[in-house]
Amino acid sequence: MGEVLTRYGLHISQISFIGLPRITHFEFICRAQHLIPSVDMFNVFYYVSCTGGFYSFNSRTANVLPCSKDPPKSLHDWKHKFFYIRRGMIPIGMHYRSPDEGIPKLPLIPYAEEQWYKTLIKNPTPMLQLDEKALVTTSMSMMWAPSNPSAAPIYGYKNKVGGDMVVRVLPEGERPWLQQIQDSFHHPTEESLSIHVATPTSAHPFASVKPESVTSPARGETILLSSEESIASFDGLIHRSRAALIDLCML
Repeated sequence: MGEVLTRYGLHISQISFIGLPRITHFEFICRAQHLIPSVDMFNVFYYVSCTGGFYSFNSRTANVLPCSKDPPKSLHDWKHKFFYIRRGMIPIGMHYRSPDEGIPKLPLIPYAEEQWYKTLIKNPTPMLQLDEKALVTTSMSMMWAPSNPSAAPIYGYKNKVGGDMVVRVLPEGERPWLQQIQDSFHHPTEESLSIHVATPTSAHPFASVKPESVTSPARGETILLSSEESIASFDGLIHRSRAALIDLCML
């Protein structure tokens, strides 16, 4: 995610709720196929679009076969599915793109004969809600507390509801799974947290701001994100907030 924002010159608050799943889904299918995702690979399948000040990613159709299908078309009850996080929790520079800068474009790399391209188009997958256990197994989430620290997760997909996770014992001397994948994430630092001074959400001057104003560059201190769960579910909100933060801070 961090590399996508940097290369396209976008702020995370400018990405639409339909654009974000395309990024996470692309990373997921790459890692599930043991491929290292990159922005150049992502750019082969998607191009940037802009509607009403929000940026999204549309599938290319000219000379490019799809790697995914059935993208989300709407977000029901969206007013109950947003939460704030402090800017310092994302320790990367994010450029807030103004309309006069135009829509960002990146050149296409050669892809037609590349093995990674052939692998990704072989079986386009629907953009379903990603199970937390699947994200852990593909190194996209650290929301896992193994009972055996010398174990690594293995995930088996069952249906739209989710799948099952089992574990395998790591060879002696191999680092625990969470230690192996921790460098794949942007972790908040003392510097990032000190630059963006912590302010309680309830006391934040933008806490009651209207959703349509979230693209204002003046709101750099606090970022508004979408939550999977309704805000009425406190436990679910905390869980999904942490998961969303992990996913959004991915390289």
